[in-house]
Parts: sequence; structure tokens; C-alpha cells
Amino acid sequence: MVWWQQLILVITGAMLGSGTSIMTTKMTLRHQAKVEAEKRSHQEQLEQASRSEERNRAAAAAGYAAVTKLMQLREDPSEAIRWQRARRTLSMDDYADRYLEIADQVDAWGQERDHLLLDLRIAIDGFSDEALRNELSRAHLMLELGINLELGGMTESHLREMICNHVLRCLASASLNKPLPEQWDDYARCWRELEKWYDDNDPRHHH
Repeated sequence: MVWWQQLILVITGAMLGSGTSIMTTKMTLRHQAKVEAEKRSHQEQLEQASRSEERNRAAAAAGYAAVTKLMQLREDPSEAIRWQRARRTLSMDDYADRYLEIADQVDAWGQERDHLLLDLRIAIDGFSDEALRNELSRAHLMLELGINLELGGMTESHLREMICNHVLRCLASASLNKPLPEQWDDYARCWRELEKWYDDNDPRHHH
């Protein structure tokens, strides 16, 4: 083999070696980039889960506070006469006269109650779990409308106590990552009554 053929072989070998080295480097860099991307993705998922958990804890704390205050809220000042009127043991005229005597107290009580219901609504919206939000939203709706609909034939204070206890059970189950509790029979009946009221009063159903 003449000298120039040897030279060609040396140059070709060097070029091939260099190409292989470049390819190896590229593959290594791609692998490292993929690993780094996966690490970033995993870290972002962990951070997102952490933020979600923090929001859920904050929502749970706010929910517990709102429900506790709702349970401690005094009885509607007009509850006794409303109940008597509903049972027809009090005439409309007597009801009106007695209501006027306590109207300011009823307004103050209603404002306090509405404020606590708003706090509960804000807490409910903070949960990431859709099933929990939906269950608590139903409870909130019953608390909001139950005073005028006399759901389950209950007084407002009795209905409020039952609903708040159910909300507490839901919050406790969620904090332990357990399924939502079954609704009590009375609770489920009240919800069915509310659904029927909506159906009966929905204009879309009366064409």
C-alpha cells in the first residue's frame, strides 16, 4: 500500500471516529434533555399537587369555621310564629302583628345568616374535588332555601342542624380521603322535596 492510500485510510478513520463521537454526544445530550424535561414535569406535578392540597386544607378550615358558626347561630326570631302560622294555630292578622314587633330582630338575624352562608359558599368553591363540591353545594342550597320551603316539615333551626352535621361528616371524610358519607333518610327526603319544588316552579316545565 502506497503512502497516499495509507493517508486516505487514516483520514477516513479519523472522520468516521469523529462522526461516531458527534452522534454519541448528540444522543447523550438528547437523553439528558429528556431526563431533565421529565424531572421538570415531575417537579411541576408535585408543586401543583402541593398547591391543590394547600387550597383544599384552606377550604376545609374555612368550611369548618362557617359550619360551626351556622350551628351556633341562634334560632330565627320569627321561627315560633312562622311554625304556628304554618300549622294554622295562629291567624294571619295575629301573625302580622307579632311579626312587626320583631321585624328588626329578624332582619339582623337574616343578615348574619346570609353572611355565614356566603362564607360557606366561598369555602365550597375552594375544593378541587368535584364530587365534594357538588355534595356541599346541595347542602348549601338547602340551607339557603329551606327557611321558606319548610323542607321535611322541619323548623329552620332543626333543618340547619341536620344539614350542618352532614356537611361536617363530608368534610371529615374528605380530610381522611374516604368516600362521602351516605345521606340520612331525612336529609335525602328534604333534597327530593327541593328538587320537586324546582321542577314545579321552573318556567321551562310549564309551556
